[in-house]
Amino acid sequence: MTSEAFSRPALDRRRFLGAALAAGVVLVAESTPIAAHAAAGDVTLTAGGISLLASVGGRLAIRDAAGVTRSAGSKFQVKDSVTGIHVSTGGTPTLSALPDGTPAIRMDYTFDAAGPTGVTGWFSVGTSHAVLEWRVTGADTLVPDGFLFSRAIQAPTAPDDYIAITQWVRDAGGGIPYEDTLGVAHTSTWGTTLHGLFLLDRSRQAWTNATWVHAPGVADPAGGWTSRADFFFSETRPSATATIGRGRELGLELTTDRDFNLYESAGEQMELTALVANGGAARSIDLELWVRGFDGVLLASTTTTGSVAAAATWQHTFTLTAPAGGIALTEVVVKSGDDEAFARTNLAVLPSYDYQAGADSMFGIANYPWLQRPSADALLDLWQKVGISLVRIAYDGGPGLPPASFDARGIRHNIELQPSLDVTDAEAATWAADKLAVAVGAGAGYFEVGNELNRPFNTGDAAQAYLDKALRPVFDRRAVTGGAVKLMNDGLAGMDKPWVENFIAGGGWDLIDAFAYHPGRGNFTADYIPPGDDWNTGGDGTYWNFYGGLRQLKALMAEHARRRSG
Repeated sequence: MTSEAFSRPALDRRRFLGAALAAGVVLVAESTPIAAHAAAGDVTLTAGGISLLASVGGRLAIRDAAGVTRSAGSKFQVKDSVTGIHVSTGGTPTLSALPDGTPAIRMDYTFDAAGPTGVTGWFSVGTSHAVLEWRVTGADTLVPDGFLFSRAIQAPTAPDDYIAITQWVRDAGGGIPYEDTLGVAHTSTWGTTLHGLFLLDRSRQAWTNATWVHAPGVADPAGGWTSRADFFFSETRPSATATIGRGRELGLELTTDRDFNLYESAGEQMELTALVANGGAARSIDLELWVRGFDGVLLASTTTTGSVAAAATWQHTFTLTAPAGGIALTEVVVKSGDDEAFARTNLAVLPSYDYQAGADSMFGIANYPWLQRPSADALLDLWQKVGISLVRIAYDGGPGLPPASFDARGIRHNIELQPSLDVTDAEAATWAADKLAVAVGAGAGYFEVGNELNRPFNTGDAAQAYLDKALRPVFDRRAVTGGAVKLMNDGLAGMDKPWVENFIAGGGWDLIDAFAYHPGRGNFTADYIPPGDDWNTGGDGTYWNFYGGLRQLKALMAEHARRRSG
């Protein structure tokens, strides 16, 4: 390959696309006629590749081109800061139209006890695309971030997934390009080719399950709030589906033939595939590639041409040679006239290595459950390749993989479980007994009793309640059962010196086998040590520093270790 220099305009599509999705401006590149029918309480809308069936009771079914129901739901949920959670108990569909005349289903939901809350659904279709909107009115105490709609995916052939839809963006000031999130997709699969996804501007994975999808509301200028989700049937990847579904510009996604783009040795053949998605008319495209080593040296550069049909995808695979070692950065740009998109990724070479530290290894990992892509086995392979030998949390029924998965790999595991400090002594004792049994049953080496219970930060106010309602009950229960699991305090948010001093004064030092805290993550270099001890906890406060907090904790440990030994 030959090196080729080229320049590109810094096109900013992020602002338009992000605003379009938030405002509900989602387009379809090719439209098909819409048929509408209402009879016996049912309302049906049909377009190319999709139909909606709404029924009395609030039921809404999304069906594919063959009329097979792929998703079915019937309820909408709202949250009120005063009266709590309210779930619809029914709904009446009618055939109606949107302001522009597009046929639509109107669904008027009913609630048993939601006060002045009103929810009206407006559902429409386009080619392989359904637009689902819920307009909510009610008291000012409604919490729009707590809105959800129900759906059950029918007979999927693979587990559902949650995928961020992103776009690479050039920094306007000439800095490092970055990925920006344009939305999130809850994806489903039926067979080998048919895929579906609910695309939302934002949606929390932790608030979405097999029954509910988190669909936060956006304030409506006319009053109330609107929740929106777009559903697409597709035979391509989620990011490409979103590009085509919006009917705007080019999109680009990079994949390789190896998990985590990780290769074993220098000289291996690396396959980098660029998937181009086109939401507009058919066009010719140029595809430009460069690859640079960690030191910035150009390793490869080439350009190829192709054509992509309207509302379709086209892909090209570049064949590269793995460098001697380390990480290489690659960028691919797709151009067509004034339109341009680009994407970056890393390619790495890491030979196998036999780690010798065993149980003395320092390398562990904390919050991983959402990282099991492309698979749990691939993730565990990666961990062992880079030397991770300890997992923070593992128990049957907990987040992520069960203990047996780690035991099979020889990976040690601990447990963290969250108590409440607003309980009676009897309730605290019951919690301690139950959760210590869970920790022992999981084979945990350490039980971290709670997480970040030191609020309000840097005051020490919560230390005594934590000792009384969480740590001491667990310690006392372990003394009774004779369990071998070791104890840690709740992992502190930042190095909270007043909390630690009150914790020690209350006898906590003698209740733990190891100390847990989460080093600061402020906008400082890791070695920054703020002057003095009165560290501010605001958004840009010095409390959130790394090395200063670590030194502060080590000084406290050394001081109280001397007292204990004396």
